[in-house]
Amino acid sequence: METGNMNRRRFLQLLSASGLSACAAPAAGPVTQVMVIASMHSVHQNSVTFTYDDLYERIRAFNPTAVGVEIREEDLIPPAPYLATSYPREMVELARRYAPIVHGIDWLGPAIEGRPIPSGYFERLDVKRLERELDADAEFSDPELDALQRQKSGLLTGATAASLNDGRYDTLNRTYYRRLAERLRGTRYQLVSDFYSARDRHIADNVINLINANPGGRVAIVVGADHRSAVIDAIKATFRHRVRLVPV
Repeated sequence: METGNMNRRRFLQLLSASGLSACAAPAAGPVTQVMVIASMHSVHQNSVTFTYDDLYERIRAFNPTAVGVEIREEDLIPPAPYLATSYPREMVELARRYAPIVHGIDWLGPAIEGRPIPSGYFERLDVKRLERELDADAEFSDPELDALQRQKSGLLTGATAASLNDGRYDTLNRTYYRRLAERLRGTRYQLVSDFYSARDRHIADNVINLINANPGGRVAIVVGADHRSAVIDAIKATFRHRVRLVPV
């Protein structure tokens, strides 16, 4: 009888231990530090508060083990001869400075995936043609979009590396593109907002892949200011506690 009781107690102990083990949180993996820094493209050239050198210094000080830039991966390996004419100046310079650890995260449409950018591609691209027509179409003037764009432009004027990346521009940007998609839905201009959304999704997916490939590393992501909010949102939704977002 005593033996039976001992066996029962042992069984309950094992069952309890098994339950505790199943409920315990999984062991935490290495935390990857990620800095997502917005650039202003050509606006850096005339800025006295956020110059090209200011951008480069922020990234240097972060001491990254991997760098993602707004250039397609297929245009980096090997470096395409048209980089300087197809991409922002700071992205090309960062690709040069960090060549051993740089990765391309951009996407410019399905027609040229895995292929070189053909001459005149941007001039012939349907979305670019529609952008020009939309800008000239008075019927699609939208006071809310105009107001949001003025607020975004106001933040760019006199921006510093810290102020452009403190979340205020990101908040305006989410609202702007959500409103633009609503305004263009069901019209002949819908391709414009659809393309913007698709590009953001591809950039975000490429960023997620880059972070996954560098567990425990220090990953710098450099994108135009209008793409930063999508990247930040994707990182937060995907990684939770496995990534620490480093303030700029």
